Amino acid sequence: MRKIEFRGKTEKSGDWIYGGYGFSTKNPKVYITAHRAFFLVKPETVGQFTGFKDIDDNKIFEGDIIQYADENEGYKVEWRYGAWVVGFYDDDWNLIDVLDNTPVKVIGNIHDNPELLGSGESV
Repeated sequence: MRKIEFRGKTEKSGDWIYGGYGFSTKNPKVYITAHRAFFLVKPETVGQFTGFKDIDDNKIFEGDIIQYADENEGYKVEWRYGAWVVGFYDDDWNLIDVLDNTPVKVIGNIHDNPELLGSGESV
C-alpha cells in the first residue's frame, strides 16, 4: 500500500515539514501534521509524495526536480492528466515509464532550486 505523505515549508522558519495534510475552513491556512503537532505552511510549497524513489532511495515529491543519469537538465515532477508526469513544454512523460527505463536522481525542488530546471521550463 502506498503511503500518503505531504511536505511543505513552514511560514516562520522556512523548514520543510513532512506528514499529513490539513487545512482550516475558518481561514485560508494550510497545515502539515507531524508528530501530533500542526505546522502552518506556505500553501504554494505543499507537495505530495509520488510513491516513488530515485536511485539514491530518496522519496520523489511533487515539485521535485529530477535529472536523468545521461542528461544535465532538470525536470519538474507534477500531477497532471491524472498521473505523475515529468517534463517541460508540452512534452511530458509519465513518471512510471521514466523510472522503468531510466535511472533518475532528485537534485532539488522548484521552491529552493528553481535554477536547476531545464532551459524551457518554468516554475
